[in-house]
Amino acid sequence: MDNPPSDDGYDQWGEAVGLDDDHTDAFGDMVDGPTEVGTRKKNVRGACVNKVLQKYRAEGKKMEVEYNMWGQPINESGDIQVSTIGAYVRRNIPLKVHLIFGGETRASALRTAGELLKSWRTKLTSQLIYKYKDEAPEHLEDPPKHYLSCYDEKQWKSFVASRLTPEWEKKRAKAQAIRAKNIYNHRTGRGGAKKVETEMEKELGHQLTEFDRSGIWMRMHTNKKGEIEGPAKEVAE
Repeated sequence: MDNPPSDDGYDQWGEAVGLDDDHTDAFGDMVDGPTEVGTRKKNVRGACVNKVLQKYRAEGKKMEVEYNMWGQPINESGDIQVSTIGAYVRRNIPLKVHLIFGGETRASALRTAGELLKSWRTKLTSQLIYKYKDEAPEHLEDPPKHYLSCYDEKQWKSFVASRLTPEWEKKRAKAQAIRAKNIYNHRTGRGGAKKVETEMEKELGHQLTEFDRSGIWMRMHTNKKGEIEGPAKEVAE
């Protein structure tokens, strides 16, 4: 029988996710530092430092974010915006809040925040709650130490309880069944479709149209070797 997850593993999870697990690239250098784990020392990712933003602030300037024709942030400034919003959301927005959009630029930022908050709740659910709920439920009494200052006891327990109801189990199972039917997994990595679209626009020298959709789809399903694999290959051919 497998040993139950340890307290160290639960709290190390908080340190490993840190400020920005999904958008590391835009934050520049990561500083590793030793942390005590029992009698061992282990290097974990330290604070995230965005040198580009630091330079702008030091010069009293503001970074202008670039958007594509669909109002999505793009290029380096867009990556930094998404990363910054993600770090803020995970540390400052209550887990059960729902964001309302309004205004074009404001809506774009809020939409990004909403998507990242949803992704964060999913990560907490799959990597913590469902991992520890049976073998070591006592760990879930509090959030990982790295996030103790972010969520109070009442808020955290309410969130955990909401993910353990029969209603949520059914909702989760339904979502997993739908996801399992998606056999055409894209290979875009960070940035998704908008990254592919931006790259193609630069190569073609014009904004993409409806006639470019097939090219976008094929690019999204091409691996690093320039090959299309699996079921997507049949569609491409």
